[in-house]
Amino acid sequence: MEKINYSYDRSFTIERDLHRNDATGTRVCVAIDDLLKRRVVLKIQKYQSQEEKRRILEEINNQIALEQYTEYIPSIYSYHIENKISSIVIEMQNIEGKTLRDRLNDSHGVNENEEKWYKDQYELLMNIVKAVSYIHSLKGFVHKDLKPENIVINRRNEVYVLDYGISGPGMTNKGVGTEKYMAPEQIRGANTNFVIQSSDVFALAQIGLELFNITPLRYGVDLIPDQTGGKWEEKKDISRVGLDYYPELGKLLEKALSLKPADRYMNAKELYEALKMVYRAHNRGKVNGKYRSENRR
Repeated sequence: MEKINYSYDRSFTIERDLHRNDATGTRVCVAIDDLLKRRVVLKIQKYQSQEEKRRILEEINNQIALEQYTEYIPSIYSYHIENKISSIVIEMQNIEGKTLRDRLNDSHGVNENEEKWYKDQYELLMNIVKAVSYIHSLKGFVHKDLKPENIVINRRNEVYVLDYGISGPGMTNKGVGTEKYMAPEQIRGANTNFVIQSSDVFALAQIGLELFNITPLRYGVDLIPDQTGGKWEEKKDISRVGLDYYPELGKLLEKALSLKPADRYMNAKELYEALKMVYRAHNRGKVNGKYRSENRR
């Protein structure tokens, strides 16, 4: 097995790579800390300048700051600057579980018309939004790249949000996210990246659609803004996303997918509270396991 040794007298046995980009000098792998005998995620980031070095350290500090708000992000155990090779080595908690992308691939086509499937998917969406709501508890903090690949669900169905490489306070130029999940203000203003927490809400709504096997809406195809840029001139109909099980879910996600950030839920906490209200209404609307007629369309 591959061994990596560092100047601070620590060595690691690499088990497998999770991500590797030789062009940027970034490597993320699962490894065994040979001294402490624990499995960790090792993230190695090269820097080409003092500004890049400062940015990486800022991102580390942002993630450490988030740890006081939630346990559902990977803890950073330690980090070290390897000046001789212009790299920063970050030791992080290894989360045993599957990414949401893997979960979606595994469950596709399985009992999609059954009530239990809808309930499971809805509860998973609530758990994801709740996890992000803790992140939004840090004032002004925006993840900026929420997507199924950055969400891990462990064996207890607990949700962890990963990858804070471009995260941080809003309204700063810290890179762009993944276009499929990016809010319109991110797509249109990628050079300045003017984003706030409601930009993450847009991404969460796109993830919500995928949970119910609806392809995320494409800006300029499924979502076409009007000339004022204030609302959608054309928008794909998603009103039936929850069918009769959660008939209000479509309206909720439509609000989260509003063109103007101010028309969405302001943060993940507001979105979570809205989801919870629909969930409770769903449970109240059942008598002896059947839905009341007024809840059907």
